[in-house]
Amino acid sequence: MRYVPVPDGSKVKMEGTSTIHDWTVNSPTIDGLMDADKNFPESALKDPAAAKPNVQVSIPVSTLKSYADSMDAVMWDHMNMERYPRIEYRLVELKPSPRRAPPDRCSSTPWVRDGGGHHADDHHAGDD
Repeated sequence: MRYVPVPDGSKVKMEGTSTIHDWTVNSPTIDGLMDADKNFPESALKDPAAAKPNVQVSIPVSTLKSYADSMDAVMWDHMNMERYPRIEYRLVELKPSPRRAPPDRCSSTPWVRDGGGHHADDHHAGDD
């Protein structure tokens, strides 16, 4: 099954804290796709191949905007926008948690490339 973002139907919000102040940036643009087994996530409990859906997300750095043009310029500089014009995310693996957990809880291993380079980390979707 393939899922793609609907134009003007997706957005991203990033929040953070600096030594000066808290900040928020928004982007109305998310590109990407998700190809998953039609029975996912249940199929991933039995089939290791189903735990590796094709998920790719890309956000143009220039679309990330705050409340101030000067802050945007600093952010884009720190994100090394000229060299890395897009934040790219690819899912390496997505495993549903054991059946005792709510069905929307999964453990994931993403690959992310941004101005800081690229890296893979373990994440737990749905955990607060």
